[in-house]
Amino acid sequence: MSGSNDLLLQIARCDIFHDYINSNKLTDKCKDIVQAQNSIEHKNRHVPTPWQGDIECSPILFISSNPSPGKSSYGTVDWISKKNDDEICEFYTNSLEDSDTTFKFWKSVQRLAAEILSTEPQNISPGTHYTLTEVVHCNSDGEKGVKRALNTCTERYLEGILRFSPASIIVLLGRYARRAFNDIYHLNLEPCGKGKSKQKGHFYQTELGGTSRIIINLPHPSAYQFPRHIVHWLTAKEIATINKNLSYQMPKIDKKG
Repeated sequence: MSGSNDLLLQIARCDIFHDYINSNKLTDKCKDIVQAQNSIEHKNRHVPTPWQGDIECSPILFISSNPSPGKSSYGTVDWISKKNDDEICEFYTNSLEDSDTTFKFWKSVQRLAAEILSTEPQNISPGTHYTLTEVVHCNSDGEKGVKRALNTCTERYLEGILRFSPASIIVLLGRYARRAFNDIYHLNLEPCGKGKSKQKGHFYQTELGGTSRIIINLPHPSAYQFPRHIVHWLTAKEIATINKNLSYQMPKIDKKG
């Protein structure tokens, strides 16, 4: 089993989450987010989501705040208890292949990936062209509990995720992903807002996890008050730099339709 699979299982079986499920023991900073699913029967609560996609191959890594539990029976306490290690790893690695692109978040991310890769959304293969992860892995609606859990979760897992990801492009979606990268890696990424288009703070080149990266800082797709197209936030020169960095790493794009 690869090192990334070991990390995947460590996140999905996070001791803080499962200690609460099994014995009501709970770390204070994770209290709000772990208890965000208290209205759901224990066996149907979603375990922490490590990532979705082929983390070791995808050239683009999207990082947002935290996952939303949704209504799927996959990835629950009951589901994970019945699966072996290989089945769990296979599920998270391949889960984007059949993702519902009618869901607004998935659709927005696929569109952003298409803009970065200068193609149409239907030509993008989720999980291959990009992987999704979060700075906080526990599930909640409306980012409940993310602020308090942010430091604990990033200290445990973020560096490991970046170590296994070769992505030359990292896209940060929203304030919590931006805050984590500013705090941990001492970047100077600016808050996204009206009037801040094509100014410094949305594009950053650095080395993270032993790999040269371009960091793109964008609003969360749910922040509907902000423009959501790449060209609003980045200059033509920055977009050209992205294309150059991707040229050596890109899997083939099969054009459809």
